[in-house]
Amino acid sequence: MNRVFYHVWWLLVNEIVCYLAFDFLLEVTGRKEGRRYLPAWLGVNALMITAALCVRLPGLFLADMVLLALFARRFLKLAWEEFLAPLTILFTFYVFMEGFSAVIMSWISTNMSSPLYGQAVQVLISLLLDGLYFLWLRIVRKRYLSSLHRSVSSYLYILLLPCGIMAWSVRYGLKLDSPFFEEYLSASGAGLRTSAFFLMTAGVLMVFMMIQVFSRIIAMTDQERRGALLKVRLEEQKIYIEEARKRNEQFASFQHDIDNHLLVLSGLIREKHYEKAGEYIDRLRAGSEVLSFPVSTGNEVLDTLLREKGGYARGNGIEVACRVRIPEEFPADDMDLCILFANMMDNAVRGCMESGQEKPFLTICTRRRSRFLVIEEVNSAAPGQSVTMGTGLNNIRDIAEKYEGTMELEKGGGTFRISVLLCSKKTEKPSAK
Repeated sequence: MNRVFYHVWWLLVNEIVCYLAFDFLLEVTGRKEGRRYLPAWLGVNALMITAALCVRLPGLFLADMVLLALFARRFLKLAWEEFLAPLTILFTFYVFMEGFSAVIMSWISTNMSSPLYGQAVQVLISLLLDGLYFLWLRIVRKRYLSSLHRSVSSYLYILLLPCGIMAWSVRYGLKLDSPFFEEYLSASGAGLRTSAFFLMTAGVLMVFMMIQVFSRIIAMTDQERRGALLKVRLEEQKIYIEEARKRNEQFASFQHDIDNHLLVLSGLIREKHYEKAGEYIDRLRAGSEVLSFPVSTGNEVLDTLLREKGGYARGNGIEVACRVRIPEEFPADDMDLCILFANMMDNAVRGCMESGQEKPFLTICTRRRSRFLVIEEVNSAAPGQSVTMGTGLNNIRDIAEKYEGTMELEKGGGTFRISVLLCSKKTEKPSAK
């Protein structure tokens, strides 16, 4: 009976650890939708743990690490650079927890004569260690989650070497992967167990210190990146001003020639060349539409920007449809909106010109969903061309993250789609009933 209870309890404890590890990976990588794979993850781990208990394997460290990496790649669709650093943090803490468990359990089995009392203490210790593992991961998530989310979190790869050395030292020093590790610890004496306990405590503190140092490096690098981004945005504003100046010159030229156009039209009508007069009017109307792109977004600054960008697109033979409306209550900065829409329109126009299609098109629209504003842009694109994260898309992603939103890209069938979700940081007042 005691054996059955021990196996059930050990299975439960390990399942809790597996859940905490999977939850941490989803939170750090931002793939919360991957929770639908949680039952499968726990089920596979339960089978592995049950098999290990039946054949009395000492640990499943490498198997667990490989399995979680395969889950991250196959089901969560994560790139290696996205989850290697979090995975290293996870399993470093996991090794320390195993080490603490082995040392404490060895001390209990050596110093407690009552088997029943000893088993009760083992159950309590395993529960406390699970709580400690949860606390470690909670601290990392609370203090360093923003750093782990950033693309520059690749600096955390430097953690791989020291964490790997510490994990290997604990496992090799305590012989955790040996089927005889219990006998080894029992025969090692109280001095070795005490030394191992304090060394592992120092190791945990060192891991936290390393994560903090690298998070500060990431913050400094991010600050430099924001400075570089500001320079890019200033350059974009200069380009926008130059485009506006050129279009004003075109409009002034059109106004200057309007009297001549009217003279030509009156002459064609007077001489009863009505068909030619109609053709001439059509050409005039096409030219005026290029110069006057109608936009009404509810934001005057954005109206000016979209008129310029939309007119430029039409002037290059691109069919443009614009259904953009910014709600008055949505707290978006004018500069952020201009950066967002300017980069979306510039990328779309460039994509249309490179698409090789006879009738390239560009549509951009917005939708309001509760506290969220969804911006979607679809344009013609060259088939087979890959999407690269250049300056424009990085700027769009940065604005989305500033408003606690997301950016999604989709390419196929000769089109390119980009969707941006912005979240209002203001709490809406409930409507009166």
